[in-house]
Amino acid sequence: MGFFLFTRTRHWIQCLGITVLSGLLIVLCGPVSYELNPQGGYLIAIAAQIPLIPAIAIQSSANAGLGERERYAVRSTRKLRLLHLITLAGAALLLLGIASRWLEAPESIMSNGYADLGPLAIGRNLIALLGAALIGASIFGQAFGWIIPLAWAILPYLVLPDPRDDDLGLLTLIMQGEEAFLPLIFAMGICALGVLLAINNVGSRRS
Repeated sequence: MGFFLFTRTRHWIQCLGITVLSGLLIVLCGPVSYELNPQGGYLIAIAAQIPLIPAIAIQSSANAGLGERERYAVRSTRKLRLLHLITLAGAALLLLGIASRWLEAPESIMSNGYADLGPLAIGRNLIALLGAALIGASIFGQAFGWIIPLAWAILPYLVLPDPRDDDLGLLTLIMQGEEAFLPLIFAMGICALGVLLAINNVGSRRS
């Protein structure tokens, strides 16, 4: 199966369009934040959650395509699937990174209410949520890959009213600042696991 035939079934144009729109949303919503926990808590930047959109789009595209034709292809499609994920994720990292270069915290928000978000933090959020989506697809099925990343992006802020309750910064990863090292390593690990599961899901050789 040729690379261009493979990518034609993967909705590249739609994914790139969604990523561009997500970048515009980051620019427009950068200073906007909201509070999830009704009992109090800290404000969550919408820009930190926006990478959820391209992450789910990329996960959906990774599992679109020729289905049974790929499953029973003479040649393995693992390399094509890996190249597909790397290309779209790389494009998303570039576009969102450019869009997030000018993120600034609003003056009215307290120091613990808005992380030091920038290209590194937004990129970390993207790969973490993409990895979570790919893992979710392998657990719940391809149509439900959004469950884990959506829960990760919302539920911790309903449960933890104080960001200091998450000592490691893994549950509240998307709101960790640029200097947070452990969340970055964790995001890379989640993404690597998700990609590994995704490329081995369909494209195996016929026995």
